[in-house]
Amino acid sequence: DAVFVGQWCNGNINTLVHVLECFYRASGLRINLSKSKIIGVHVEDEKVKHATSKLGCLILNSLFSYLGIKVRGSMSRVQAWKEVVDKVGVVFGELEGVLGGFNSEVKIDALPTRLNISRRGIDIDTISCPICDCVVESSNHLFFSCSLARQIARKISLWWNVNYVDVNSYVEWLNWLVSLRLTAKLKVMIEGVFYAMWWYLWPYRNKFLFETKVPLKAVIFDDVVSSSFYCCRFRCKASFSWDD
Repeated sequence: DAVFVGQWCNGNINTLVHVLECFYRASGLRINLSKSKIIGVHVEDEKVKHATSKLGCLILNSLFSYLGIKVRGSMSRVQAWKEVVDKVGVVFGELEGVLGGFNSEVKIDALPTRLNISRRGIDIDTISCPICDCVVESSNHLFFSCSLARQIARKISLWWNVNYVDVNSYVEWLNWLVSLRLTAKLKVMIEGVFYAMWWYLWPYRNKFLFETKVPLKAVIFDDVVSSSFYCCRFRCKASFSWDD
């Protein structure tokens, strides 16, 4: 069996005809187009019918699975996207649990930072922070006082329009969070944003330490914004948008 996937246009339809003809001349094998089917995702029915007449194939009307999602020709109706929305909600619901679990690791200093590895009697070359190379790499440093952590925290504070304060530990960060003049709902939400920040800082640190190519710092904040927004969007009962 063979599957051809591409952008819908007359040029691609013509190219497909020529490719199949070249394949036949080169191999002697001809694809039975009368048993083949074509589907246009969000393509007008008349265009699909025109393509079938040119190719000599049939129209695929039934659902098929693409990246785990059931897809049909017309995806313009709300019901057609229900499964997509439901699955996205499940994914971000699971991510919410992961972020909460990772927060606990940060809180009790259970992550294998260089300081914690050294405390376990494992001999390593250095215990300095691999990102700033200024002080010992502990959880408090990596997630709160490291220059990168503070850069992202400043952006989050600006995004949320709250006063930024340098903190050096989980306890100091928690005190700062409590002191914010926000509603209980908004405090829970900004707390989740920082959970996401820590979640993205840790793999960045690992890539910085173990990979030859230096990872991009610029994308961390964007990832924090998108993941925290969608976590709240799909888990909170209240409705809100990017503009809220």
